Order: sequence, then structure tokens, then C-alpha cells
Amino acid sequence: MRKSADFELTHYRAATKTGVDVEPHEIQARAAIAAALITSHAVEVPTVPTGGDWSQETAAVRLRELTEYVYLVITAPLTR
Repeated sequence: MRKSADFELTHYRAATKTGVDVEPHEIQARAAIAAALITSHAVEVPTVPTGGDWSQETAAVRLRELTEYVYLVITAPLTR
């Protein structure tokens, strides 16, 4: 079964932007985590910077850091 073009494009963009190949399920999980953080008001909604530099947008940086933290906690192997 062939994947949709949008699906492949999203996977390609994520992989080339970070230099690391990202699985589609990981992209979807991170998007769901980010959406949950925003809708629960854990973070403010980031605005799109006019210059395109996301590193200067504090809300976007906070969202990215919290999303990464939650994703790593969820996917970490259980230790006993």
C-alpha cells in the first residue's frame, strides 16, 4: 500500500530539518502531545515569528522543550 504524498512530505521535512530520520508515528505522537499541552493551557500558544527564527519565540521554545520531555518520559523503558 502506498503512503500518501502528505504523509511522505511530513516525514521528509522532519527528517531533513533535524538531520535525523523521524518515524511517522513519532511525528504524530509529538503533535498530539503538543496539542494536549496547548489545550490544557500548560503553555501559551506560540505565534509565528515574522523573521522565521523560532529560537527567539519563547513560547515556541517552551512548547518544544515540554513536548520533548513528555515524549521521552512516555517512551522511556520501564526500570525496576
